[in-house]
Amino acid sequence: MADEKADLAEWAKMLKALSNVHRLRVYQTLFAGELVSCCDRIEACEPVVAQADLVKLLGLAQSTISQHLNVLEEAGLVTTERRGPWTCYRANRERAARLGEFFSGIAGG
Repeated sequence: MADEKADLAEWAKMLKALSNVHRLRVYQTLFAGELVSCCDRIEACEPVVAQADLVKLLGLAQSTISQHLNVLEEAGLVTTERRGPWTCYRANRERAARLGEFFSGIAGG
């Protein structure tokens, strides 16, 4: 019972983080790998995105993107990595799998 309650709290936190259309778009962008950033500044090209790239793509202010990324990170949906002066972001696929489990359970699958 305690595990189930903890799971529900975890899912609620993730769903709340995704309940904003801009955060959902940021997460979708990170998850889909629409942007591969830091490549021109970092030796390896990986599916990570810099905040400035999200600002350009989504047309939102840097401070707005920053706030949305913080909410997604607090929910565990996004991970960050410092690379010199840049902070790069990526979708946490393990947490996405947890969301998939939740929806599969609801759908009876």
